[in-house]
Amino acid sequence: MAELRQSDSEMYAGYTRMSADDFDTLLLTIKEDIMGSSRFRMPISPEIKLAVTLRYLATGKIITNNNKNALMADPRSD
Repeated sequence: MAELRQSDSEMYAGYTRMSADDFDTLLLTIKEDIMGSSRFRMPISPEIKLAVTLRYLATGKIITNNNKNALMADPRSD
């Protein structure tokens, strides 16, 4: 998501349905509430959780039906 945000602000805004500044403001408001922890694996970041949630709310599509979510693939998962 960070790469998309830096390289294509229009596509980022289309994905999240808000500007990067609005996304940051919302994230700061809810970040502590959506942070996860796990002893077994690295948790999904609050930024990714918020982006996926916003995308779902905007489109109504579940993650398996949304090809744009490939943009958020974790590079550590290779």
